[in-house]
Amino acid sequence: MKYEVIIKPRAEKELLDLNQKDYERVRLKIGELAGNPRPFGVKQLKTRENYRIRVGNYRVIYNVGDKQKIVEILDVLRRNERTYQGL
Repeated sequence: MKYEVIIKPRAEKELLDLNQKDYERVRLKIGELAGNPRPFGVKQLKTRENYRIRVGNYRVIYNVGDKQKIVEILDVLRRNERTYQGL
């Protein structure tokens, strides 16, 4: 069963700030989460019950609502030493 993907406004803004090539790659990966919200390579964050997938130099932070069949995209961040601070 497919999940509904919801992109929070903050994540949408972060997506729009990407260059065209990175934007397309990240959007494709986000779209794939509808069919499989926990794909190979997904990591569950230790600090909260969120997940992250890697798309090149970017990380997509999201959570999954299995009962509601929802994937909620919280952040799209460029990987650096502060990526996971505050999550």
